[in-house]
Amino acid sequence: MLTRKMPKNIIGAWTTGKLSLLDKGGRYHMETILASIASGVLSGSLVGILTLRFHYKNLYADTVSKNRMEWINNFREEVSTIIATLKSSKNYSKGNHIYEAEKAKAKLLTRLNQNTSKNGNEYNDVLAEVLAKLNFDQIEDDLDDTVDILIDLTRKILEPEWRRVKREAKGKE
Repeated sequence: MLTRKMPKNIIGAWTTGKLSLLDKGGRYHMETILASIASGVLSGSLVGILTLRFHYKNLYADTVSKNRMEWINNFREEVSTIIATLKSSKNYSKGNHIYEAEKAKAKLLTRLNQNTSKNGNEYNDVLAEVLAKLNFDQIEDDLDDTVDILIDLTRKILEPEWRRVKREAKGKE
């Protein structure tokens, strides 16, 4: 290997205390260079791990809040599809409207948490019963009560979820 002597001012610039990257002959100390690289990698990794650890809670809260908001919006959309189908079924021909309403009903039933012991889930069983009784092929003349019940139950189910979103956004949950 061909080594070249370096001028003294460059050797002095690479010297920190007793540790030098060049020996007296101007050749590089590979151990010193590798130790410097390893310490840089380790310190960078440590900073990265600590940053992740401290920001994990915020990242988790943001992700959960975003998914919870998406769940709330989809829930509202599906309930509104059912209500719109119920209210407009007399004016439209059956077919696609009923298919969309049945699809929304099925989505709602699968979204409902069956564990009613949790706060906010006490209305899930009632909503499931109301949805199960809906028959879009034979819609009753008096739908106002059914629509009012659907709206009321939806509000009671979504209100605790919305409160949780706000708490999570503040980092309290």
